[in-house]
Amino acid sequence: MAILFLLVICLMIMVGTFLISTIDNTYSNSFISDMQKFEHDLESSQIIADDIVLDDTEYASELFKAFKTYFQIDDTTKKGYLLSPLGEVILPVNRTTNDIEITDNIILAMSGNNGNKVLEENDYFDYAKPVIMQGEVKYICYLKQSKDTINEIIGALKRGIVYVV
Repeated sequence: MAILFLLVICLMIMVGTFLISTIDNTYSNSFISDMQKFEHDLESSQIIADDIVLDDTEYASELFKAFKTYFQIDDTTKKGYLLSPLGEVILPVNRTTNDIEITDNIILAMSGNNGNKVLEENDYFDYAKPVIMQGEVKYICYLKQSKDTINEIIGALKRGIVYVV
């Protein structure tokens, strides 16, 4: 009887570990996929072009509006920013540079590369897309998404496993 009990506990731990890993990987892969789709859509749209005639303020506003709409930014679990090439917050105007930390992805975007590294140890996903015009980084579209939903699902799964055991 004790062997059967230990076997069930081991099986629950293995299945739980697999489920937790699968959920975390699924969310990470979904975030990465959304970022790659955004990169493709942004580059194929006419919103980034060297011959844009809008003034900087109007262009920045239109770019940020498109970015917020694309990612359905709600300022609770998803926060969006339009940054300067130095990582300073341009939009939204009610935010300051102190509201964000300069992450590895922002640093990549400052150098003209897509900042799309997902670090598992962070409690958020972040993404930084440089907007390059006339060979220089003009803006950085920055998205920071909380992992609260994933953590809630994983926490509930862990509680369920402990309850069963």
